[in-house]
Amino acid sequence: QGARAFDTASVYRNEAEIGFAINESRVPRCELFITSKLGPSEQGYEAAKAAIRASLQRLNTEYLDLYLIHWPGSAKTPVHSPQNSANRLASWRALE
Repeated sequence: QGARAFDTASVYRNEAEIGFAINESRVPRCELFITSKLGPSEQGYEAAKAAIRASLQRLNTEYLDLYLIHWPGSAKTPVHSPQNSANRLASWRALE
């Protein structure tokens, strides 16, 4: 029957290929479980909203079964910076 669960992420750069393969498989979407992840450079309210839209487009699907924050820190932000917490909170709000 083939794979029915797919683990993708924008940072893996495999979403377009997975989307193409799913489309070619002709397996009904409801029989698949697709996960993707918000990358460290995509954190923050507006960036997270844009990232999920881009992932959906690349995967050629209307919804994801699971969408995770890939890494708790933001790209190019020091680990202990309060900006990490602010970006994470804004990202969660965007994904609600």
